[in-house]
Formats: sequence, C-alpha cells, structure tokens
Amino acid sequence: ECNWWGDPTGPYHATTNIYGLGNEVTDYVDYVPWWTGLCVIDVPDQLPFCFMQGNSISCGGLNPIAGIASYAWSLTSDDGNWSIVTDPPTTQSIDYDAGTGTATFTLLITDDNGCEYECSTDLTCIEAEEHCTMTQGFYGNEGGLYCDDRTTIDLMEALLYPELIVGSDPYMLYLVPEDADICLIERLPGAGASVPITEYSTCEDPKGIKTHKKSGRFKNTLVGQTITLGLNLRLGLGSLGSMVMTSRFLTTAASSGCGTYTSGNYPVGASWRYNEIPEPVYTYLGTGPDPDIDALYTLANDALGGDFVGGLSLEDIAVALGAINKGFDGCMFGTFDGGYWPPELQSYEEFVEEGFEIKEITHAAYPNPFDESAIIEFTLSQASHVKVEIYTISGVLADVLYDGFVEASVINTVEYRSSCIAPGFFMYVIHTNEGTYYGKLIKN
Repeated sequence: ECNWWGDPTGPYHATTNIYGLGNEVTDYVDYVPWWTGLCVIDVPDQLPFCFMQGNSISCGGLNPIAGIASYAWSLTSDDGNWSIVTDPPTTQSIDYDAGTGTATFTLLITDDNGCEYECSTDLTCIEAEEHCTMTQGFYGNEGGLYCDDRTTIDLMEALLYPELIVGSDPYMLYLVPEDADICLIERLPGAGASVPITEYSTCEDPKGIKTHKKSGRFKNTLVGQTITLGLNLRLGLGSLGSMVMTSRFLTTAASSGCGTYTSGNYPVGASWRYNEIPEPVYTYLGTGPDPDIDALYTLANDALGGDFVGGLSLEDIAVALGAINKGFDGCMFGTFDGGYWPPELQSYEEFVEEGFEIKEITHAAYPNPFDESAIIEFTLSQASHVKVEIYTISGVLADVLYDGFVEASVINTVEYRSSCIAPGFFMYVIHTNEGTYYGKLIKN
C-alpha cells in the first residue's frame, strides 16, 4: 500500500490523475493511496536572525488520497539553543525559536494506512546587530515617548549635548541642548529640496536653510535626515556608526526590548523591514575601505557644507539616511547580509513639495511592559482610515482595537485589555492609507 506506482506523482489515469507519471491504471484498479507530491518542508525566503523568536515552518507539497494521520516534527542544532515552541509538535505548521548556527528540522508523516514518509531541511540563522533609531516624525513630535520613558524633548536635550553640528564650517547648522525645547521640535520633520546650507545657521536663526512659511519646519529633506541621523548615532551605546554596510540592502526585524537599556533582547519573527541605500551613494562610499554608517553621515555633512561629493544627488543621500533612520526605527536587529530581498522593495523616501506634509505618523504604547491594559497613542500627519490590530509573537491576530476614520494632527488613543491572556510579547500594527506601522507590547 505504500508504493509510489512508479513515480511520486502517482499512477497515470485519464481522468482522475492526468498528471501522474507512474504506471497507467484503468477504472477497475484501486490505486489508493498515492502521493501527488513529495514530503517537502517549505523553507521561508527570509531566514531567521540568530536568537529570533516567533518563527514558523510548515510542510508543503503533500496531498495524499489516503489522508494524513499524523505529523511529527523534531530538530537538532549546532548549539542546542534552537527549540520547537509548538507543543506537541504534531501539526502541519509549527512555531520555533532560533539559536545560533544551523538546525536540522525533520518531519515524519504517517498516512491513514500507516505508511510513513520522512523529509528534512537545514536552516542557518543570520547574525544581526541591535540598534535604536527614531524618525524625523518622532523628533518633531512634542508628545513622543521613547521606549525608556523619556519624552522627545528630554531625549533630544541629552542627545544634543554638548552640541551637534550639521554641515561643515562655515556652512553649517549649530545646535545645542537648549534648542530641543526652544525650536528644534518645531523645525522637524524637514521636507523639501535637498540643497547645501548657504550660511552659518542656528536653530532660532536658520538663515542659511529655507523654512516653510506656515509651519517653520526646515524646507530641506537632507537637513532633517542629517539632524535625525546625528541624534540617532548617539542613542544607546553609540555603536550604530561603526556598522559596516557590506551591501546596500538593509534587513531589520523588531527587537523585544529597548536597545541597551534592557537586557536579554531578541529579534521578533514576522516583523521584517527592508530598506535600500541608493546605488550611486553606495558605490561612492565603496571606493574607500569598509564603508560604514559613520562614513554615510560624514558624506551627508560634506554635501550640506557644499563640499565636493563626487557629483552625487543630494536627494539620493537623503534617501540613504532615511533608510537608516527608518530601518532601525524604535529598536531593531539588522544586517546588510540578510540573504533575501523581497520582489517589491519597501523602501523609505521622504520627498515632498511645499504645501504637503510628510506622510508619517507618530505612535507609542504605555505603560510598556503592562499588567492589565496598555494605551496605544498615535497621531497622523494626514487624515486617513485607520485600523489598529494586536498580533501574538507567532503572527496570530489577537484583537482589532479600532477600525475607522481618523483626523490629522489629533492625538488618538485606544486601549488594549488583556487580563485573560498569558504574559508574553505582542505587536501592535497601525494600518493607514499611507502605510503600515509597528510597535512592541510586553505583558508582565
């Protein structure tokens, strides 16, 4: 009963199995069971980061006429830290946590006739670094709250110490901690043509930088992105700048914690984000040894100071900085060796003309971690239909908190109550007309 009838696709039958490549049978032959596909484990295009939790793997390519009686998964790994989370591991798809190195997943399938089929596959995790950044939208939002509970202004004051210089002497913008509250939060996000600074400028007197007449924001995307990256390079242990760009493709995934402010952080599955450094910028940086993010930041400052930058477009440089600022938004694990690039790149660009706002939202959750309930707060720059959802670490929809229209520039709050849910890690997802935004929730 467990034969293949000459081919794994089964016997050929003129009506019931026209694609069978095995022995031809007539209507009077009972050729059950046979398998129309091999035992195959579906390997995801994006391999997990090392120590990533909330991953899944499944069996594919099977369609037995006899029916499947049971699945039985097992794994072995180099370091012994890989583990199957699904208990018992007897379903077609299972969740697992990655360790380091390589793990071998083995699947044993038994059909209703007692026939057994076994297949296996190896998965090698990808090494990634944890860094924290914030976007222009966060630094321009007075109501923002960083993951260590510092407000936007408190955070900027600390990051601006003792000073932050954007551009190069004499064409530069000079910023000090006091500027955070006085004016910088009103200058960001910057949006408009990326051009060099033309005169020595301060936050209160940015005479070398165009500003929007109504809002007072910088009318220069590269200025806004360079300030933002300058602040981000000082977050955490300040190690983001030394991250080597081994390719121009940045792959990131959410962190379970708040960078160096919390211990035991791990990458979270099903939270992938992809950003791209424009090819001309990467090629220019690649003419030197091991281009890192510090080199990209230096390039941006040279461009704003009017120095020669090889004929590069300042818009491309702004996009490159935006890829870093957005790629690690919040706190993320990331690498330039992700091994996979999606067909439709989720790149991040901030090009807007005068009279339009940057299509971005600010959002935060508090308290976080929480015990019984958490508040998710968000503000849109443009009116939009919004849907707020909660997902488990394994990507299962747990709740829909809001589904409706939201006005621009209004602080909105929704509450997530989870008294009946076990402690663990969750993701909140905010869908808008302009994009989808993610945040982390941890229940004690």
